[in-house]
Amino acid sequence: MRIQTQRLIITEFTQAMAESHHLNSLDADNREFLSDEVCETVEAARKKIAWLAGYYENADGPLVYPVLLQDGTHIGHVQACPIKEGWEVGYHIAAAHAGNGYATEAVRAFLPVVMRRLAIDHIMGIARADNPASRRVLEKCGFVLESETPGVCRYSYTLEQDEKITIRPATVDDAPACAEIHCLGWEAAYADFVPAAYLAQRRPNRLEKWQGYLASGLYEYYVPVLDGKVAGFLSLRQPDEHENLPDHYYEVGGIYLHPSVYRQGIGRKLMAFAEEQARAKGKTAMMLWVFEDNAPSRRFYEACGYRPDGKTDISEYCRPLVTMRYVKEKI
Repeated sequence: MRIQTQRLIITEFTQAMAESHHLNSLDADNREFLSDEVCETVEAARKKIAWLAGYYENADGPLVYPVLLQDGTHIGHVQACPIKEGWEVGYHIAAAHAGNGYATEAVRAFLPVVMRRLAIDHIMGIARADNPASRRVLEKCGFVLESETPGVCRYSYTLEQDEKITIRPATVDDAPACAEIHCLGWEAAYADFVPAAYLAQRRPNRLEKWQGYLASGLYEYYVPVLDGKVAGFLSLRQPDEHENLPDHYYEVGGIYLHPSVYRQGIGRKLMAFAEEQARAKGKTAMMLWVFEDNAPSRRFYEACGYRPDGKTDISEYCRPLVTMRYVKEKI
């Protein structure tokens, strides 16, 4: 196997990687969360690599592959392991290289390749509840939380569904779908802090508003399409001058999904797409605004790596509501 991404190479273990595998395995988080993967000596790493290499010619598993930087530096691994329910994805990036998005980039590239090799369309991701970094990787890769028992979060990923989702620029013809999704999104997300009667008053002119939005060019609008139907929308733009942010920031103006497709990984796919669009424009950071009272959306953005930067504002939605600015300083 050899998979190459913009920054990484995923390949097969060789004995030349024994020392780096030994050193990578000694990380404190590995000891805490995956103590059985620690190789205390280079010799132990050699034995482990020999054992792992024996599975490359069959599909019994575990299938474990080193992750390298483009210059050949060995920084961790990704894996697919058989479990009672089928297969589980795993990953580890050495502490010296953590915080750069390498785990997410590696897992995203690895999933379709290894799942096709195993002839499976479903794979699990299991993380300890007290390991938020691992949970964020799964969520950013499109895994959906299936259950949360004391101490353990179980996620699932379906290759077929992810491949059904396409994202394209919105057109004026998408105005009716966007208008409906906008209203349904308000009703679902704001029900706990905005009166329903106030939201209902905003429905009648939504279509006209959206026709104007899509024709204005003030934002870039994109829509995810699932089974031939628009399932949501995403808006992006350069932040206004009053934000007082450096030029390398880009803004998520809004992200909404039809409630029928919640918790299917589409939101995380849209956020990843937003960051890809920003990077293509030479941007390295993102920002957005969210209501302080909108706890589910705040949790979602935090799972995607965004954090409040301390700036707040007031928006009028029948009553004054506090909005919070969230930023992601490295995308």
